[in-house]
Amino acid sequence: MRTAFVLAAVASVTLVAAAPAQVHAAKAGLPRPDPADKVVGVYAGAVTADTSGAPQPGVTLTVTKVAIGTVQVASSYARMATFRVGLVQSGTTVTQASGANLFRVDESRTPYHLDVVSGGVTWSGDKR
Repeated sequence: MRTAFVLAAVASVTLVAAAPAQVHAAKAGLPRPDPADKVVGVYAGAVTADTSGAPQPGVTLTVTKVAIGTVQVASSYARMATFRVGLVQSGTTVTQASGANLFRVDESRTPYHLDVVSGGVTWSGDKR
């Protein structure tokens, strides 16, 4: 009986030691990083498709935090209206929580890569 208890204790310590840092932070009650803080900045790229026009190189998007988990996206391309989007983190991707717009940042790439679809305009680019 005592041997089983010792083995169970060793196994639980081993599992805790092998758990990712985020799990430890969540269990310790530490706040999770805000995805909005991760993605703010200026992104340089191009309109790759537009339902009302041709592709357009040299388009800049500016992502600004407006609230916890929420950003505003403004574009230098007149056909892409400014919009706000709530965000969620999923692995190495930050994406929109819901809504008609697509907003996806791939954090596994250096620099971060952003894809946006809004109002018939598809844009793709990298963080400066």
